[in-house]
Parts: sequence; structure tokens; C-alpha cells
Amino acid sequence: MMRRTPRTVLVVDDDPFFSFELGGSLRGSGYTVVAAAKAHEAYSLLQQQPIDLAVVDLNLPDKSGLELIHNAKQIGKPLKILAITGTMSEMYLEMATHLGADRAIRKLPGGRGEDFASHEWLKAIETMLQ
Repeated sequence: MMRRTPRTVLVVDDDPFFSFELGGSLRGSGYTVVAAAKAHEAYSLLQQQPIDLAVVDLNLPDKSGLELIHNAKQIGKPLKILAITGTMSEMYLEMATHLGADRAIRKLPGGRGEDFASHEWLKAIETMLQ
């Protein structure tokens, strides 16, 4: 029987709680997870290793997540992108999809992703990777 290689998800968020909790949920579901707190770290990871999907916060400390999405799509590797924000307006989520994000969703008010355990995050990611 041939085993499927685990899919790799890059979580790009400067909120350590959110990254830790989402990463743990993804690992528990069989995904390989890498994390970055800044856009430049994420961009380096995207260039250096195969990533199937990136979860990108739009509000990052060094560059806009919108810029990261645009730059990531220019690398030329197949990549699904889930744009997220807890602080920016719906307009930014729409801009993210225009720049190449496959889906854009809002975190709960306050910027935390407490609803990640509700399986909405995992369901969105699983659907995107099918």
C-alpha cells in the first residue's frame, strides 16, 4: 500500500497563540506545519521548500500580507493561499483574493482564532487542498 506524503501548510501570523494552536490542530490532522511570524521569513520558506498551502495574516509586522500574497504567487510554484485577518476590513480580504488568495476569511473579533477547534479552519484547508 502506498502512503500519501503529508501536505505542508505554512502558517504566517505574528500572534504566537494563534500560530501555536492552529499549527497543533493541523499537525493533529496529519499535516506538516511550518510557521513564520514575518513576511520575509515566510517568503524565504516559500522559496526554499515545497509548501502546499499558506495561511497568511494580512496584518504582519514587517510587510503587508497582501504584498506577501502577491510575491508568493510570483514564485511560480503551485500554492494555495488562505488569507486571514482579525483587524482589517472586508475590503482587504477582497483585495487578497484579487492578488491571488484562493480564499479569505476573518478571525474572531479581537484577532484571536479561538474558533479553530470548531473545524472551520481545518475544513477550509482540507477543501482547498482537494
